[in-house]
Amino acid sequence: MIKKARWTRGMVAVLVWLAVVMAGGDVWAAGGPNWMPNFPMRLGAAGAMGMWMPLPGATEYKVYRKVGEGQWEVIYKGPMNNFQDPTAPADQDVAYKVTAVVGGTETDPSPVAVLKGQKPIEPPTNLVFRLDRINKAVHLRWNLADGASFYNVYRADSPDAAGTLLGSVQEPKLTDPKVEDGKTYYYFVTAVSTTGQESKRGEPLKVKVKFPKVAKVKKFEFRPIVMNLVTTTRGEEFAEFHNPSDILFLNGRLYVACEDGVQVLDADGNYLERMPLLQEKIGSGEWKRPRRMAVSADGNILFTFLGEPTVREITPDGTTLVREFVAPKMPNHPSNPGLMSLTPGPEGTLWATDGNYAVLEVLPGDAKGEVPADAVRWIGFPRATKEKYDPKKHGDRYIAPSRIRYLPELGGRIYVQEAGEGRLAAVDPDTGKKLFTVLGIGSGRNQVSLLSDFVPYDETSVLIADSLRGEVKQIKITKADDDTNGDYLANLVDDPEGKQPKLQSMKGNVTVIQFDPQRRRLYTLSVQGKEVAIYDLP
Repeated sequence: MIKKARWTRGMVAVLVWLAVVMAGGDVWAAGGPNWMPNFPMRLGAAGAMGMWMPLPGATEYKVYRKVGEGQWEVIYKGPMNNFQDPTAPADQDVAYKVTAVVGGTETDPSPVAVLKGQKPIEPPTNLVFRLDRINKAVHLRWNLADGASFYNVYRADSPDAAGTLLGSVQEPKLTDPKVEDGKTYYYFVTAVSTTGQESKRGEPLKVKVKFPKVAKVKKFEFRPIVMNLVTTTRGEEFAEFHNPSDILFLNGRLYVACEDGVQVLDADGNYLERMPLLQEKIGSGEWKRPRRMAVSADGNILFTFLGEPTVREITPDGTTLVREFVAPKMPNHPSNPGLMSLTPGPEGTLWATDGNYAVLEVLPGDAKGEVPADAVRWIGFPRATKEKYDPKKHGDRYIAPSRIRYLPELGGRIYVQEAGEGRLAAVDPDTGKKLFTVLGIGSGRNQVSLLSDFVPYDETSVLIADSLRGEVKQIKITKADDDTNGDYLANLVDDPEGKQPKLQSMKGNVTVIQFDPQRRRLYTLSVQGKEVAIYDLP
């Protein structure tokens, strides 16, 4: 009906004009033009356009504009029945009217059309990022903005720079795949409304790109060292090993610590005797079962005992107690959990690991029998506390250290077996600080499933026992702290063809190892199989 009424008025105007012309009179100024439906209209963030019905006889049109409460001004003058106003502000009311010039006379104006000012759209909030270390990219995400049709994402090299447009997206996320390691970027996001109005920039997000250094992947080919099996033994013929826990090779004799004492074998695995003092003390219940053994600086045997904080030094013939002392209680713990592994260190020190709380201790090697609490450095990480291990906070501490050995031939360092991580840590004996770690739980040839023991092999390597795989591996440990530490060198195998990495002759997986470099002889103990195997190396 509206369109029909406008068409009727137009026809009336045309008929009036024709009648005047045919009568030979002048054209009089009729009513002004009428806006076409939906005009004028906004074009976007800034700007407007309008169209009106052509007025018969009009030779020119004039468009007037008023911004807010300002004055009317002519913004268009010409013969076309439309205009564009690119300077129309989006955030203020803008009014338009149009007149026509007919026969040299300006008509009345059209009805005033007002375009309401738009409320500025707010920028998005909570811009966050995630560094994609695999694909080398930065993933951005932000909150939705009210009234947003899409978002523009910008990147700059400084917080005040204009930056460049990375992309326009409808979802509140974007990935920037073109970032460089070590560079710092600043990201901004704006919201764009349905009318094309763009918000101000949000707070800049600073992103420092730092990707981890990827180690070169090394190919570890299986390299066997084929050994000859000398014998396997289960100890004394009528009293086999009973829950064996450790072996020690000293002065051509092999000592096997068991629940009921220590059996002594010769270098070929033949039973010789039992250590009499241990037989007496353990049999009477005065001492608990031996746990670990080590050779003291004087050539005697150092013992720890299951559940006891006591260290005892006994002569190799097993008849004389040289000294004993008790480690003080661990700080903040009511009980003394006992010691596990031990080793004499440089300058008369004695290093030991705590079996339950996994704490590394440094004990003085005197003969007084008492160790003051301030003489012990507790530098391990106690698993028995509620505190969780934090690498940033506890980086110099040790996770579940079990076996510990001082190896002067390999850099003069203390080496600690971190069973909980499958690692071997080199320690500075002067400071107790970690120097480096090697191995670690994994699937490569230089990785382990369960590191249970290690011994020096030569001046550049150690032998490690992987008790879960049943393997003995040669791993490079140099005097210098270089990138080759921990490299896989070979597997010690008893397969004549050298094709099986696991020791085939043992009833259970190897747990503890000893190596005699003079005879080039390897001694292995299987705690599970209660058996010792002896091998000769080429």
